[in-house]
Amino acid sequence: MRRIGKLRHLAAGLQDSFVNRNNDVQGHWALGKLYADAPAGRVLLDLLRWEAAPATSCTVTVARNYGERLRRALPNLAMAPDDLVEATVEVTFDTPPALPPNAYRTTGEPFDCVLTLRNRYGQAVVRRVHACCQRYAPYRFSGRGA
Repeated sequence: MRRIGKLRHLAAGLQDSFVNRNNDVQGHWALGKLYADAPAGRVLLDLLRWEAAPATSCTVTVARNYGERLRRALPNLAMAPDDLVEATVEVTFDTPPALPPNAYRTTGEPFDCVLTLRNRYGQAVVRRVHACCQRYAPYRFSGRGA
């Protein structure tokens, strides 16, 4: 696999689904749960090794889910699992807003998501997304008033 187009296609699909509202863990938006599990305001997911830092049940679950999604997508692009040497997602919360607050479509605090894919030939694709999300808070979803 020497064509970087396949790598770009794979990165776009993974990142778009990652920041999507349909990305859930235990029935709640994964980014909100990651935000709650990020005491330092940063989460790093290694999709090849299914590891996360910090390693909580939620972060490891998300790393495993997206590692599996990556593994299933590779054959569709005529890629083998050993074609990739790096596949990471880094999410940084509480970042400075890039747009005026009323320009965002969702409420919450700004975050940056950087997805990096690198193949064994040294080609790399880095995709960045800036958006907003709310920290998961169990009391908001318990059916009781806050």
